[in-house]
Amino acid sequence: MELIQLTNLRKVYSIGGLTIEALAGVSLDIGAQEFVAIMGPSGSGKSTLMHILGCLDSPTSGRYMFKGKDVSSLRSDDLAAVRNQDMGFVFQAYNLLPQMSALENVMLPLSYATKPVRDGRRKAEGLLEHVGLKDRMKNRPVELSGGEQQRVAIARSLMMDPSIILADEPTGNLNSKGAREVIDILKALHEEGKTIIYVTHDDNIGAQAERVIRIRDGLVVADEGD
Repeated sequence: MELIQLTNLRKVYSIGGLTIEALAGVSLDIGAQEFVAIMGPSGSGKSTLMHILGCLDSPTSGRYMFKGKDVSSLRSDDLAAVRNQDMGFVFQAYNLLPQMSALENVMLPLSYATKPVRDGRRKAEGLLEHVGLKDRMKNRPVELSGGEQQRVAIARSLMMDPSIILADEPTGNLNSKGAREVIDILKALHEEGKTIIYVTHDDNIGAQAERVIRIRDGLVVADEGD
């Protein structure tokens, strides 16, 4: 069974009397433990697709099967439960709380956990060490470089032991050194058994994935390496 199965997925927005079709009928499967990049120009629909994959939004029509369960039309509370139990998120802007230390940011998912986490503080410390930030745990985001902040965000995404990591332009705000570090961590997580799906517009970053899905005008126009 595939981890993700999308069938004729459409997403339509109505803005100021205009109808915008962000996804125009996307069908694709993604298996467990794949390492996938979603690529496309600005406005292609790749971020909309990522939001639906992450249960942050629902399609207008079509079907989204996740782990054999139809999540296409779940209510917001049920979508939140799927996100909390199975998904970790990494965003371009890091989304760290500025008043909290790196360690406190990584522990933040514990405050809305729907499943118990044994010895959460020690786990968070181990995750920060895993991403190379053993000596930066007490630092707040303003005291960290962009690459370090993104590594904190990756550690946070792992706190609930998700089966899938979804990263939306994870290297978009980073210099080349920080981008390499982040991609190397994602590669290592993939080798440890995580499913990794990330959005990028950078060909060099996209080429690091084992499979590249190209989106244009709301449609899959190429599926390379599957």
